[in-house]
Amino acid sequence: MIASIFLQYGVSSLECLAHNIQKEGYICSLIDAKHDNVYAGFFNISYKDGTLQTIKSNYAFLDLKDSNGNLTADSLVTFIKNSFCDVSSTSNTCKTSNISTDENNNLINYPIYFVGDAANLYENLLKDLNINGCKNIIASNDKAVCSSITIAKVGYNKYKNGDFGDSTILSPLYLRKSQAELALDCNK
Repeated sequence: MIASIFLQYGVSSLECLAHNIQKEGYICSLIDAKHDNVYAGFFNISYKDGTLQTIKSNYAFLDLKDSNGNLTADSLVTFIKNSFCDVSSTSNTCKTSNISTDENNNLINYPIYFVGDAANLYENLLKDLNINGCKNIIASNDKAVCSSITIAKVGYNKYKNGDFGDSTILSPLYLRKSQAELALDCNK
């Protein structure tokens, strides 16, 4: 019997959306989770060895409504600010991963690209964000779908970097419990 070993590479849908932009910089992927909720990923993407690679990433499930039920981007702004800053730091400035902030802990001098179906859905909300003093860029609808080419590129970069998982325990990463799990928790 010949044993064969298959390396498994987990590829995030949010990361694939970010790589659709094909530019270096800060990219926020947003997938509509319905009921004014989004799955969000914030990425620092840079050229390394001639290809675009994710340098740092963060993921979250966000509610875009405030306590009064009004649509707001406050949770998204907080998520983006905290994604690359050491929130435990007592300093008012952030100098992590080439990100600079002003005295109010706002990102400065870097545009943020927004991509995904929720970026297009909440375009009016995102246009007015003043996160970093630069104009935020919302990608077109044709960039809002994970393409097989992008999935392959992200997977290949993981392969080149040796970033593979154990195939016996590889499983999806869910950012939120399913509606059935939430209902079950409420009945306990």
